[in-house]
Order: sequence, then C-alpha cells, then structure tokens
Amino acid sequence: GNYVAFGGGTATSAFAVRRFANGQIGGTASPVTIPGSGPTVSNNAISWKSTGDYVVIGVTTGNANSNKVQAYSFNSTTLALATDSGFGAGSVSGTDCLAVAWRSGESEIVAGFNGALGGVTQNVRVFRHSPGALTELTSSYVAQTKTVNSVRWNTLGDLLFVGTASGTDDEGNVYAYLEEDAALAKVSGVGFASDVQSAVWDEVDGHFLILGWLDTHARMYKFTTQNMTFENVHLILDTDVQLQAPVRIRGLVELHGNGN
Repeated sequence: GNYVAFGGGTATSAFAVRRFANGQIGGTASPVTIPGSGPTVSNNAISWKSTGDYVVIGVTTGNANSNKVQAYSFNSTTLALATDSGFGAGSVSGTDCLAVAWRSGESEIVAGFNGALGGVTQNVRVFRHSPGALTELTSSYVAQTKTVNSVRWNTLGDLLFVGTASGTDDEGNVYAYLEEDAALAKVSGVGFASDVQSAVWDEVDGHFLILGWLDTHARMYKFTTQNMTFENVHLILDTDVQLQAPVRIRGLVELHGNGN
C-alpha cells in the first residue's frame, strides 16, 4: 500500500498514518488523539482492512473509560474514529488490548487481551465490523485466560494463530475459523514454556509460520493439513460437524446425520 500506520505514546498524536512513496515515509495524515485518559497503542495492535479504508487499533487502558478496540476510517487524508468495541466504562482498569488482526478480505477482527472485560475473562475475542459498529461474536470464545500477545490470520483467513504468555498449556495455538458458526476450533498447538511475542504466516501458501519467542529465539514451523480417512465405519452424528481437512472414504462407510 501507499500508507503506513503508526502507534505511539504521545498524548497529542498517539495514532497517525503517513504516506509512503519513492522509498520515503512522508508527512502525517491528520494524527489523532485516542479517546480516554492517556491510552496508547499496544505493540502488536495495528491492522489494516484489506481495502485500505479502515484500520483497527488495540490500546492500553489509560483508565477504565478507555475503549480497548477502535476502528478508524481513512480517506487518504483524514483519520476518523468510526466505531469502538464499547469495552470501557465498567471494565477492569488495567486490562489492555495487546494485539489485533483484521481477517483478509472480510469483516472479522480478532483481538487479544490480558484480563477480564465486562466481568468475563476471554482473552481471545472476535468482532464483526460494519460501518458504525463493532459486534462481538461470543460464539468464538475459546476459554483462553492467559495473556494474549499476538494474533495473526493466514492469507486465506481460514486459520488464526494466537500466541500467549507461558503457562501450563501451549503458548502457540492454531485455530480454524468456522465461518458458518462464527466459531474457532483449535487444530494444533506448540509450547516451549516461553512467551510467544509475535508471529507471521508466509504470504504465498500459508504453510509456514515464524514465531518470535521471549527466550530470544525466532522459530519457523511448517503447518500442514493431513487427510482424514474413514474406513469400514458406521457414523452416527448427534450434533453438527464441520471437517477441516481432505476426507478419504475406504470400504463400506455409513453416515447417519440425524437431521444435523
């Protein structure tokens, strides 16, 4: 793109967009002061919509009245607050949005937090953006209570990586996004008893993932989808099932959906 978004910590220009042309970063396009008392943009918390007309940020609290996820419209010259998550007054002071990522070509935004909001500890939250509104998709909760440092969609938007602080379970988690149900389902995880600070998918086929760990290492992983094989089985379903892998049928396989 032709523009770069910056988040800073100064009171009068905490968030701004600058033009990039001829190898140079140019002047500021209408810097804005984030609403609230002293909030700043978090380290992993700026993400453009693929169309370039909106950008979302995640902010530190400043105080309990600072909204945590904010979407701004951008028309090549002016930034304007378009909508926010509504998580402000009444939420726990000290809770920050540490990471945001806009799903490529779509309206969903994922945000990572470090504590309870609205009395609920769900540190991975997905929002659906429409002009003038950010609607939380509570169906996407994954019961993540550890601090979430990084979130990143793959290029197709069907897989989401979530990196967390160290703990008893995986610090690196890959979820499939089930669009029909607006839900996340964990498909893989990796742990090294260290915080995952940042992550990036390759932009060619989405098979490779580089993670930055707090132990000073950057590690590359290959993510592959394995075939699911049903052979000589009788399947009776009592709930809806979505298969996120190529399916092979061998022998005699009977499937009873029972209306699901």
